[in-house]
Amino acid sequence: MFDKLERLRKKPETHRRRIAFIISASIVGIIFLVWLSVLSVRFSASVQNTASVENSDFVSKEFQKEFSEIFD
Repeated sequence: MFDKLERLRKKPETHRRRIAFIISASIVGIIFLVWLSVLSVRFSASVQNTASVENSDFVSKEFQKEFSEIFD
């Protein structure tokens, strides 16, 4: 690893900057992909929670309707 760094230090500055840009862009790309995968998991979980909330509202309304008919 240190040998590669020493060889890189001997290269011209434009070459070093290009390699630094490629490495940093790769790291940012990996972070972006991880962020997208986590984001998709969060969105799918929120959609499932929304569906369960909507379903529980329906169940509670039906439950209230049935009990109101009993008391009438």
